[in-house]
Amino acid sequence: MTAVRSSARTAVLGILGGAAALALVGGFAIGLPKAADSATGVAALPDTLPGGLTAVEVLAQKEVDANGEQASQAQQFLDEQGSIQGSAVAALKKQYDAPVELRAYQTADLKSQLTITVIAAPAGPFLPQGPVPDPETYGYARGAYSLEKVGDGICSSAWSAPVPQGQKVDAAEKPTSVYCQVGAGDVTYLANGNGFTGQEAVEILDSLAK
Repeated sequence: MTAVRSSARTAVLGILGGAAALALVGGFAIGLPKAADSATGVAALPDTLPGGLTAVEVLAQKEVDANGEQASQAQQFLDEQGSIQGSAVAALKKQYDAPVELRAYQTADLKSQLTITVIAAPAGPFLPQGPVPDPETYGYARGAYSLEKVGDGICSSAWSAPVPQGQKVDAAEKPTSVYCQVGAGDVTYLANGNGFTGQEAVEILDSLAK
């Protein structure tokens, strides 16, 4: 495989990851109330975010521009990304009768990704994984899922394995996936993905909510 084709394949994998992340958007929307006023606008999401995140279509377009015709796979998935994102936005707009902004982001090494959704509706209850009981009630120091307040937001984190009661919880361990919500007035900011702690995800949402 040539270096150019290998690079194009890497870009395609990145787009696939971003597209897969869009499938999780519905998990955040469950707790949102239907907006009473659909006239409220939301700001367009930027090309880059803190944490080294860049919109997946921007990364893919750079690949296409650099490799021309040999980046046809990247172009194909770039087109598919636009279609998937457009469909997700349309569905959320119909569901909540409110303006929506949505964008998938990744780091350059493709190891971390977040899908950001902004809906012009006040934040409501947030239980992506359902109720999360105190893990000590069933013999764990930390369960498979955790739900916690983080600053002005709330996050649901999934972990690779529960930690038995009596064992030390590694504070440096990152969850396998994180789901966070921040409400700011009549707008709800949502993030889901991997490679970030709840604290980091909320800080990214806070940067958008300011």
